[in-house]
Amino acid sequence: MINRLFFLALLFSFTNIFAQQAEYKWPNGKIKAEGKIVQGGIEEGEWKFYNQKGILVQIVNYSFGQFNGPYQNFSEDGVLTEEGIFKNAVRDQAFKTYYENGKLQLTGFYKLGLKDSVWTSFYENGNKKMQGPYEKDERSSIWKFWYENGQVQKQIEYQEDGEKILSFYSRTGAELLSDGNGKFEEYSKNGIKILAGEYLAGKPNGKWQEWDEKGQIKSVQNYKNGLANGVWALYNEKGQLLWEGAYANNKKAGQWNYFFESGKKSQEEFYNNGLLSGDYKQWFENGKLAEEGKYLDGEKIGEWKFYLESGAMEMQGDFLHGKQSGEWKYYYEDTTQVISKGSFKEDKRVGVWNYYYEDGSIWKSGEFVNDLKSGLWQTWHENGNVIIKGSYLKGQEDGRWFTYYADGNQQDEGTYLLGKMDGDWLGYYQTGQTRYQGAYKAGLKNGQWIYWNERGAKELEENYLDGVLNGPRKSWYANGKLRDEGSFKMGKQDGLWIYYYERGNKMMESTYLEGRLNGKVSSWYDVGTLESEKFYKEGVPTGTFKFYGKKEGELIREIKFKNGVKQSE
Repeated sequence: MINRLFFLALLFSFTNIFAQQAEYKWPNGKIKAEGKIVQGGIEEGEWKFYNQKGILVQIVNYSFGQFNGPYQNFSEDGVLTEEGIFKNAVRDQAFKTYYENGKLQLTGFYKLGLKDSVWTSFYENGNKKMQGPYEKDERSSIWKFWYENGQVQKQIEYQEDGEKILSFYSRTGAELLSDGNGKFEEYSKNGIKILAGEYLAGKPNGKWQEWDEKGQIKSVQNYKNGLANGVWALYNEKGQLLWEGAYANNKKAGQWNYFFESGKKSQEEFYNNGLLSGDYKQWFENGKLAEEGKYLDGEKIGEWKFYLESGAMEMQGDFLHGKQSGEWKYYYEDTTQVISKGSFKEDKRVGVWNYYYEDGSIWKSGEFVNDLKSGLWQTWHENGNVIIKGSYLKGQEDGRWFTYYADGNQQDEGTYLLGKMDGDWLGYYQTGQTRYQGAYKAGLKNGQWIYWNERGAKELEENYLDGVLNGPRKSWYANGKLRDEGSFKMGKQDGLWIYYYERGNKMMESTYLEGRLNGKVSSWYDVGTLESEKFYKEGVPTGTFKFYGKKEGELIREIKFKNGVKQSE
């Protein structure tokens, strides 16, 4: 309600430098906003804003486009909900809010945008709810609170070091606290005790208990001179303990226990002077251990173990000053087989790390420096043969890399530079016959690439520029006969392209411009006679298309096109 006026302001654009009336409407024709503007659209004076039903929802005042002066906000039904004053775009002076029934809800003062002086709030029946002063947006001095029936409830003194309760009364007027001392009890509207404890010198002291409307215990707290001291506990709506532990001088101390809704323990930890220290355990709801280890001064230390819900080990290793340190092992799910092991230093992987297949055979191995792969890394097939081998530099592939088939024969070889393929690359069939040859530049194919089939016959020859097909391209059938030949220009077919049958006869001849057919397209039957003649302009059919039978010169059909549209047949 208080924030509504900020999103209701509008921007306008007019050219007259003198003040003039402006009016804007909703799509349904009803007025949306009306007021004056100056100098090409700057709001000035009183503006009124309406909802789509035509009901007034806000009145604000502007001074050269800035909130300045009285304002009022109304509900969608037109009931006044808030009024106050702006000065240089911040609230200043008197401020009031109202309930939907028109009764006063809150009244107070602002000083340059900050709450100041006495503020009073009211119940909807008109009785006071609370009253007290603000100083620079903070409660200060003594505040007074009332029950809805008009009976004084309490007085609280607000100081720089916190708040102190001075007096407290029951709904019937019985004094429970005087001068900040006495036993405290609070009851619901139905007469159920919901809070009980003791104050000493205006601060909680001794045992405090909280109940719900059904009389079920919700929490137990212990204080000494306003500070948490002794056992604390929290319960769910069924009265089941959720956690319990002790405080000493407002800091957690000793053993703390946490529980699932079922009542089973979920966590156990120990504190010293507010910091986790000593054994720590956590459980799954099925009762299986989830993790265990030790803390010292709030930091994990020594060996820690982590488990799966099945009870199988997930990982284990050491901590030093709260960071992973020393050897760590990770396991396959629900087995005792290690999937990887290596060392950490201050949460970063260092030294040699080994990875294993589920049967325990080596999978891959290499070194980390400051959590980045470095030096030679190798990967093995389950049969024990190396299948990948190469070096890393600061976590990126760098230098010569090799891959191998499962039988140990070489599959690929080439160079990386800072994590990207760079330079010459070669690929081989398992027989040792070359499969491809080409080059990369910064991870992109560059220059001529050639591919061969397993018998050593050339299959494809093409050219790249920065990863895009560019220049001559040819491909061959398995029998060594040419399949097609042409050129690309920055990834698009360009110029003359010729396609051949497997026996070597010409199949089709066409010309491309930026990837689109352009000019005459001729095709032939496999016996060598002309099959058709077609014409295109930038990919669009144009002119006369002629189709022939297999007998040379036998015209069987003509179709005329103009700009892609068939004209006659």
